[in-house]
Amino acid sequence: METISRLQKLECLRITWGKNSKTESSSTTDEEYVDQRFPLILTKLELQAATHQTASRILRLISQDSLSRVEKLYLKGGGLKEIKHVFPHPTTVRLRYLTDLQIKWDDFCKVFPNLDRLEVEKCPKLSSFLCDENGIWEKNEDTDIVLAPSPSS
Repeated sequence: METISRLQKLECLRITWGKNSKTESSSTTDEEYVDQRFPLILTKLELQAATHQTASRILRLISQDSLSRVEKLYLKGGGLKEIKHVFPHPTTVRLRYLTDLQIKWDDFCKVFPNLDRLEVEKCPKLSSFLCDENGIWEKNEDTDIVLAPSPSS
């Protein structure tokens, strides 16, 4: 991570974990990540096949960095189970092959308050999402994010 933070002109970044990639040690503490950040000019981040622990830590770094400007966030495969932090900047989110990811539509909208476009593919636990038959949701220009209808409706 230290090397990435020094690449100040980096606008797009894809990180892929392979089958034999070393996973982070369970002894790695959250405090070791506090001072780390992605380049300020980074606008697109794609994480592929990250473990839940790794993806969660990277997502936390982005969400807690008040200077972060990541507008496009693509998450593909891996073990991500939940998204807890609020991301004020991403307008486009792509979720693919995340079989363990579980979050309700209303909560997702709170996590990504400025979302304009969402693409979902092969994420079976996201069935409450308001995507079309192609797995795409786009914000209506005339309204804010549409929340799922309540069960009492």
